[in-house]
Amino acid sequence: MEGDSKKKDNRTLEPFLNHSKRLRRYTKRKRQKNIRAGSTNEKEHSIRIQNNSRIRALRFKSKDKSELKTQELKTESEELDSDRDILEDIKDKYTKTLKINVTSMRLDALLKAALGISRNKIETLFYESKIRLNGKKVLKKSVYVQEGDEIDVIKGSSINNKEFLNVARVEILSAIGNDENIAVKVRRSKVLTIENYEGQNRWEE
Repeated sequence: MEGDSKKKDNRTLEPFLNHSKRLRRYTKRKRQKNIRAGSTNEKEHSIRIQNNSRIRALRFKSKDKSELKTQELKTESEELDSDRDILEDIKDKYTKTLKINVTSMRLDALLKAALGISRNKIETLFYESKIRLNGKKVLKKSVYVQEGDEIDVIKGSSINNKEFLNVARVEILSAIGNDENIAVKVRRSKVLTIENYEGQNRWEE
């Protein structure tokens, strides 16, 4: 009788026991799922942090490259300025821009004022065929010149190469004034090495 009573009680409690087991299994699965979800979130958060770190690193790297390029450009600019200064120093040793006043735009008057040589010397140079106007022989020393013209006075052949000449050059940059007083701006080169002229304008010693 007692055994039958116990079996009957167990059958009566079995639905509740099964429900309790199912509840525990459900709770366990949910806890595991939450744990996995939490782990996934942590991984995503870690990846997000790493990506942000990479982005910041790339930004800093890009900034560093930009600053480096700017510095290189600045250095190149300073070097160019330095080279330009050196070239100007070299040019100034032989070339000078002058403002002279003349009463005529005749070639001999310009040479006298710009190079500081006498009319007699200019006449000698003319007869020795040592004067060129824009690369051509001057047939009359009284020829008139204008803005943009170049007057060469031949000094002789270059020591290093006979195909080149040493000349003094006067380049007329501007001329302003009237017939009685003309302000002329010239670029004077007392020492200039150029290639010998061509054809009938060539100079021979």
